[in-house]
Amino acid sequence: MRRLVAAAALAIASMSATAQSWPEKPVRMVVPFPPAGPLDLVARVFSAKLGERFGQPFLVENRTGATGNIGMDMVAKSAPDGYTLLWIIDAMLTVNPVLYKQFGEPLQRLRTVALLTEGSTLLVISAALKARTVAEFVKLSKASDFSYASAGLGSPGHRAMEYFKLATGAKLTHVPYGGNAAAIQSVVAGQTQAFMTPVAGALANVRAGRLRALTVASEQRVADLPEVPTMIESGYANFTMTPWFGLLAPAKTPQAVVDALYRELARIMAMDDVRARLRKAGLDPVADTAAAMSARAARDRALWTEVIEKTGMKVE
Repeated sequence: MRRLVAAAALAIASMSATAQSWPEKPVRMVVPFPPAGPLDLVARVFSAKLGERFGQPFLVENRTGATGNIGMDMVAKSAPDGYTLLWIIDAMLTVNPVLYKQFGEPLQRLRTVALLTEGSTLLVISAALKARTVAEFVKLSKASDFSYASAGLGSPGHRAMEYFKLATGAKLTHVPYGGNAAAIQSVVAGQTQAFMTPVAGALANVRAGRLRALTVASEQRVADLPEVPTMIESGYANFTMTPWFGLLAPAKTPQAVVDALYRELARIMAMDDVRARLRKAGLDPVADTAAAMSARAARDRALWTEVIEKTGMKVE
């Protein structure tokens, strides 16, 4: 018994020392999606600033696959010492556990650190279509052989459009692509008719007239497209979809490390250049705590579980 108590005390002392001296070497920041996407941008902005503030490199590493599950699984299996962290989109906590049960419950294997940004989801359609409103597009879809693009099975665009179909009664066939860029290009080329995407991902094509923006799924209109109505204004009172991004760590990462990370992330979020860069990418600064992030994940998972059950959405 004395040996067990001594071993436990030694382990606690070791973790405490790690937390107090952390970081003493480079920190790996895993992004479970390809480079150049919205999450990758957020990761690189904050990682660079964290490196400046802590005096150690915070190195972004893209580990893609299975809608974020590959990178998440890798981080969950990493040592809980604060040297491997995970950037996530909300779906990894709210949708993936329902669609990819084989990966287990994320928040039993990982712990929340901070919720940092959120954005708006935009419905864009082919500029060749005559529809100018959501109602007109839904009516056209019921009389035509329309399809919608996504970045892949289980991706945010996939679940957003299934939610849209459920709410509006639109008739659309899913066509998955290998990423957001390919999905948007398919709508520009008229191969598919619609796509739901973060605002920043489609803004250039909308402004150039290659895509038409019909609606945003946020509670308020977005500054970059003030003429585009919300889904609520379009007649769908309960339809909102606000994706958010945050940071996780392996489950047993010391609380002192998590606290140190959150303090610095909150300070970074207050910087004018960071806020400007996020807003330029169509993202709003948030900086919510780990507890707030966990609570929001639970609320959003309840919504998406219902959507998945009602639509029969699958990823096999």
